[in-house]
Amino acid sequence: MGTICCKTASNNCDDCRAPLLTEEKGASSGNTFLTVERDADHIHIKPYVNKSRRTTTNIININTTPNAVPDPEAICSNLLTRDIRSCCNTTDENNYQPCDIFRKKLQNFYKKLTLPKVAWLERGQDLSLVEHFIQLKLNESENTVTVEEIFNPIEDEKAHRIQIDGQPGFGKTTLATKLAYDWANSEEYINFKFVLLVPLRELQNRSIDDAIDEIGKRCTCNDAVQIIYNHKKSTLLILDGLDEISQQEREEIVKILYRQMYEDATVIVFCRTGLFNLSMIERRKLFGVSNMRDDFQCKQISTLGVANDEKKQDFLEKILPKSTVNRIMERLSSQWKLFNSPLLLMLLAVIIQEGENIEDFTTNTEFYKKLFNCIFKHSFVKRGRDIDSDFDLFALNSSANPIQESMRQFGKLSAQKIFNNDLTFDCNNFTREIYELGFLISHEELTFVNAKTHFEALHLTIIEFAAAFAFWVDLKLNISTVLLQEDLKLVVNHFFKTEGTSKLLPFLAGLMEDELDQLLFQIESFSGWFGLSINRTLNLVAECLSDNVSSSKNLRSFIPSLVDCSKLSGDKLKLKELLVYGSKCGKIEKIVIRDREDIWMVTNEITTLFQLNVSYLTVLGNSQLFSNPIPFNGSLNEVLHFATSTNCTSCILLELSNFSQLTEFCELMRREKTLSRIKLHYLQIKIINLLNLDIVKRNTIIDVLKYNQVQYLDLHLYSETNKLCDISGFLLAAARSKYLTCVKFCNVSIDFFELTNGGKKKFTEINLKHCTLTCKQPLLFKNCCHHLLIDDDKYSEDIKGIFEVEPSTLSCRDESFIDDLRVNSPTWTGFNTVTTACFRLEKHLSSAVAWTNLQTLYLDGFCFTNLSELAKSILTLPIVNLGFYDYLNYSKLFKYMNDMWANNKSHLKRLLLKRHNVYENAPGFDLITDYIRELVEGLARSQWDEIYFFESDINFHNCVDIPLFSTVQLTRANLSFICVEFGISEQCFCKNYDSYFNMVFNPPEVLSITRKCH
Repeated sequence: MGTICCKTASNNCDDCRAPLLTEEKGASSGNTFLTVERDADHIHIKPYVNKSRRTTTNIININTTPNAVPDPEAICSNLLTRDIRSCCNTTDENNYQPCDIFRKKLQNFYKKLTLPKVAWLERGQDLSLVEHFIQLKLNESENTVTVEEIFNPIEDEKAHRIQIDGQPGFGKTTLATKLAYDWANSEEYINFKFVLLVPLRELQNRSIDDAIDEIGKRCTCNDAVQIIYNHKKSTLLILDGLDEISQQEREEIVKILYRQMYEDATVIVFCRTGLFNLSMIERRKLFGVSNMRDDFQCKQISTLGVANDEKKQDFLEKILPKSTVNRIMERLSSQWKLFNSPLLLMLLAVIIQEGENIEDFTTNTEFYKKLFNCIFKHSFVKRGRDIDSDFDLFALNSSANPIQESMRQFGKLSAQKIFNNDLTFDCNNFTREIYELGFLISHEELTFVNAKTHFEALHLTIIEFAAAFAFWVDLKLNISTVLLQEDLKLVVNHFFKTEGTSKLLPFLAGLMEDELDQLLFQIESFSGWFGLSINRTLNLVAECLSDNVSSSKNLRSFIPSLVDCSKLSGDKLKLKELLVYGSKCGKIEKIVIRDREDIWMVTNEITTLFQLNVSYLTVLGNSQLFSNPIPFNGSLNEVLHFATSTNCTSCILLELSNFSQLTEFCELMRREKTLSRIKLHYLQIKIINLLNLDIVKRNTIIDVLKYNQVQYLDLHLYSETNKLCDISGFLLAAARSKYLTCVKFCNVSIDFFELTNGGKKKFTEINLKHCTLTCKQPLLFKNCCHHLLIDDDKYSEDIKGIFEVEPSTLSCRDESFIDDLRVNSPTWTGFNTVTTACFRLEKHLSSAVAWTNLQTLYLDGFCFTNLSELAKSILTLPIVNLGFYDYLNYSKLFKYMNDMWANNKSHLKRLLLKRHNVYENAPGFDLITDYIRELVEGLARSQWDEIYFFESDINFHNCVDIPLFSTVQLTRANLSFICVEFGISEQCFCKNYDSYFNMVFNPPEVLSITRKCH
C-alpha cells in the first residue's frame, strides 16, 4: 500500500494540504481503488487508452460510491483541461477571462516603467523610456543583431533560454526594462502572452513563485502563479542581475536556467560578462554528475553599448542643447569610444552642466573624478550650502576634511556591500545625506508589495569608485596599516572572484597616479596570481595613465613571462603598453602569435622573442611553423613558401598518413632544393605497408634524416601481413643524423646497435610500441638513451635488447613490467642508472625499490586503494621528487603522509600534480579545500618544499580562507625547468604525441606553491 498526494501526484509531498490517497491492491482488472485518508472518500483510477493519440491516461475520479465509474472520455477531457479552465474557460460579468484581465493589468503596470532619475539634472524627474532609451549594439556570434531580433528562432527552433551579458554600465538593466516596457505597449517583436520582469536582487531568498504572486497582487490578481503556470509556453521571464546574487541564493534560478523548472517558458537572463559559472556542487545537484557543460543558453548575446555616433548625438540632444552636443563631440573625438557606455554618456551631461573641462577624459577614473566633484558642487548649490568654486574632492592634505571623511565612510560602507554582494542601503541619517548629495537613489521594488523602501546606487560603478576613494585615502594617509592590508586582501580577492570585471581595484590603481607602486607594494603577495595571465594585469592597470605604467618599478612582478596572443582581450593600446613594459624590463620572455590578425603588436619597441605558431591544413596534413623573430609585414600565403622565404626555425608536419600526402611530401623535398633549409622539429609518418613504398620515396625520407633536417621522428609502420617491418635503412640514417634527438617507432624491428651506432649516437628519448628489440653487438656506450619509453602491456623475450642500454629515465605501462625485468635480469645495470621511473600503479609500490639511485617517481594513474600503505612505502624511498597523474585520486594520501610522517623526516622536496580531466569525476568544493589544506600543511611542516600544479582547474582564490594559505606564495613555474628537476621529458605529461608537441610550443599553465620567505 502506498500514499500519494492528490495535488502533486507524488508520494513524497510534505508541504501540500491536498488529500492523501492510499492505494488498495488486489484488483485484477487493471482498475485500482484509492482511499482518501482525510475524508474517507473513495477514488477510482482506471487506465484509459486514447487510440487516436496513442496515449494512455490514468483517469482519477473521487466519489463516495466505490463502484461508480464515470465515462472515461468525459473524465479524460476534464483532467486534461482542469487547470486551463480556471483562467481560460471562465469569465466575469463583463465576459473577460481571468488571464486576460491579469495580462491587461500587468501591461498597465509595466507601461509606467521609467529610467531612474538623475538627481543632478535640473528636470529632477524619472526619464521616459521612449525618450531616453538609446539603441545598443548587440552581438550574437560576432554578428550584429537588433533588439527586435533577440527572440528570433534558431534554425526554426524557439530559443527558450537567452543570455545577455555585458560590461558594467553598458545598458543591461535598461535593456531588461525596455523589453518589459515594449511588451506592455504591444510591440510585435516580443510576442508573449505574459512577460514578468524580476530584478533578482529583490528576491532576497524568496522563490520565483513568490515574486510572481507579489506581482499579481500589485495587479489585484490572486491567481497569478496558477495563471502563469497554465500559460508557461507563452510566458517570458526577464531575470536581471544574475551576477548580483550569491551561489546560495541562486539555486532555484539555476534550475530555471537549466529547464528543470519552468521548462516550457522562455527565459532571458542578464549578467556581467564572464561572471556565471556552475560550481561543481551545483553540477552535482543539477545533473548528478560533474562533467556537464556550463552552457544553459540557446542563444548568447553581448551588449557592446552605443557604438553609433549618431545615436550618441541623438541621446545627448534630449538632455543638452544641440550646440553644446556639437561642441562635446568635437572636443572629445579622440576619447569618444569611452562613451560607448550609456551610463557614462548620460552622466556626461552632469559634468557639462557644471562647466567642467571636457577634454581630459583619458580614463574612466578621470571621468568619475570630475563627476564626483560635480555632484558635490551641484548638490551644495542646490541646497544653499557654501562650497569653494575650486573645490576638489581629490586634493588631499595631511588629513581628510569633513567632506572627504564623509565620502570615505560612504566608500567603506560601499565596499562592505560590494564584498557581501548586497547593494541595498538601509534608510538612516547617514545614507539619507548621501542620497541628498546624489550618490544614491530611492528604490521602490518592482516585485514585492510590502518590501520597505531602501536606497541603492544608480549604478554599481558609482559605489565601486566610492570604495576605491576610501582605500585611496587610507593609502595616502597611512591609516591603520594592518587593517588596510586586510581590506586590500578583500579587494584583490573580489577582483579575482569577479574575473577582473570589478572596477574597484582598477579605480584604486588609477587614483594612485604616480604613486601606483605604493599600491602594488601592498598587494605584491598576489603578484604571482596576476602573472598567470596578462589579461589580469591589463584589467588591474586599465585605469592608469600610460606614464604611470611605464615608470612603475613594482609592476614587473605582475607581468607573466609568457604571453599567448590568442588568449588576449581588452584595450589593444593598453595591452601594447604592457607588452612594451614587459619587454623592456625583461620579464616577458616569449610572445606566441597564432593568428595573422595579431601581427599588429609586432613593433620595434618590443624586443622580446617572438614565436609564430600558425597552423595550415594543406594536402600535406596539419603543418605548423615556428619563427623567431617574425620577419615580415605582409600576409602569410602557404607553409612552404613562408618557410623558405624567411628565417623560420622549425616546422611540424603531423600525420602524413596516406599515400598521396607522403608522395607529395617526398616529391617536394626531392624537387625543391631550397626546402633543405627547413628544420622539421617533428615529422610524423604513418605507412600502412612499407613494401608499397618505392625506393625513391624511401630514400627521400632517409635523406631527410641523413641531412639533419628532423629532430623528432615519429614512424609508424603497419604491415598487412602482421609482420614487423625491417627499417635498417632508416636506423642507419638516424644513427648518422646530428640533429635527430628523439625517435618513436611502432610495429618495427629495432636493433639498438644500428640505431645508436654502437652507442655513439646519443638520444634524448627512444619511444617503442609493439616493437622487437635486439642488439646484435655489445654497445660501446650504454648510456646512449636518456629516456626510454616502452609502451607494451608486459615484458616479453622480444624486447630483451633493453638490457643492453642504461637509461636515466624509464617509463612503462605499470609496475608489473618492472617486476618482470627484475625476474628476467636481476643483474641489469639499468637498475643502478635509472634515477627517474614513470609507471601506472596497479598493485603495490615494492617494484620501486629495484632502483638503487631513484630520485624521481612519477605515478601515471593508479588503481591502488590502500593509501595508508602507499604513504608508508613512499617514506621508505630515497626520492626527492614525487609526481602524480590524476592527482585527485590521491586526495586522501596527503593527509596520511602528514599524519604518518609527523615524527619521520622524508627525503621528499617537490610534488608535481597533474589533473587528467577537468570535469571527469570532479570532487566537491569541500574535498578540494581539504586537499589543498593538507598540501599546504605539508609545506608548513617541511614535509616538502614546493608543489607544482600542472594544468590545474582548482580555483585557488577560493582557498584564501585556509588558515595556512597566507604563509605560502603562488607563482607561475617554467615547465622546462621542472622537467630538468624531475629528470623527465614533457611527453610524460601527455597521452598522445600530437598533444605533446602542441604543449611544447604552447606551454601549459604550471603553478608553484612554496613557503613565503620572511
